[in-house]
Amino acid sequence: MDVDTLQTGKEEKQQKLMKEGKCFNCETWGHRAKDCPRKAANQGQTPKPQTPPPEKKVFKGKESFAHIKAMITELPDEEKDTFWKTVNEEGF
Repeated sequence: MDVDTLQTGKEEKQQKLMKEGKCFNCETWGHRAKDCPRKAANQGQTPKPQTPPPEKKVFKGKESFAHIKAMITELPDEEKDTFWKTVNEEGF
């Protein structure tokens, strides 16, 4: 098997884990590989406490509209133009 293929597979797996907020070592959330409790336990160290990921804010109704409007307002003019062009093209 090609070494480059192995490296690409590892990088893809790490990207997936990173997006999910998971450890590269044990593939659970709440810490990074350098603070992995499983790795620490294997090396006789005391693991650092895990904290749950922050809850995702869910916007409803008018709150969603206000949030989107605020984000659009903060965009530079050029980005606003790109945004509105995409909205029209995508039928948003």
